Amino acid sequence: MNKYKIAGCLILSAILLLSSSCADDTHAESGADVTSQQTTAEITSESETEETEKPEEDTAVLTETVNGDGYTLTADGKLTISSDNTVQTLTKPSDIPWYKYRSSIKEAVIENGVTKISDYAFYECENLTSASIPDSLKTIGKKAFWKCSSLEEIDLPDKMELIDIYAFYNCTSITSVTVPSGVPNIRDGAFYGCTALESVSF
Repeated sequence: MNKYKIAGCLILSAILLLSSSCADDTHAESGADVTSQQTTAEITSESETEETEKPEEDTAVLTETVNGDGYTLTADGKLTISSDNTVQTLTKPSDIPWYKYRSSIKEAVIENGVTKISDYAFYECENLTSASIPDSLKTIGKKAFWKCSSLEEIDLPDKMELIDIYAFYNCTSITSVTVPSGVPNIRDGAFYGCTALESVSF
C-alpha cells in the first residue's frame, strides 16, 4: 500500500512541476508580447513627435511676381525697393517679407528716394549678384547683405552716414568697394569675411 502511495505522490509531483513549467513559459511569452507592444508604441510615439516638431521649410520657389508695400519681386529674381516703409519692425531675418524667396533673388534695385536699407534686407541672398544703390541712401542696416556670397562689388553714395555691424559679412565674392570719404560711422565687422576684397576706394 505504501508503494502505491509513494508512486502516486511521485506522479502528482511530476504533474505539478510540468504545469508550473508551462505556466512560466506562457508568462514569459506574454511578457515578451507586452514588451514588444510597448517598444512599438514608443517608436511610433517618438516618430510622431519628431514629425510634429520638424520645422517648416522657410524657403519657397518664386514662380510669379510678388507685390508688397514698397517692393516688387519679379519671377526672374529682380527685387525693387521703392520705399523706406517696406519694413516696419524687425527682430529676425524671417520678418523680411521676401525672406522665403531669398534663394531666387538675383538683382536688387533700390530706387532713388529710399534712405535706408533695413536690417537683414538681403540676409542669405546667396544668388544676389548686383545691388543698385541710389544717391539718396544714408544707412545700411545690420547684417543687410549677410552672406550674399555672389555679390561682386558695391558702390556707396556720398550721403552715406552709417554702415552698420556685419553689413557685408561673408560676402566672399566682393572684390571692390567704393566708400565715400565722409562716412562718419562704419561699424565693427562691416566687411568681415570678405575674403576676395582687393580694393577699397574712398
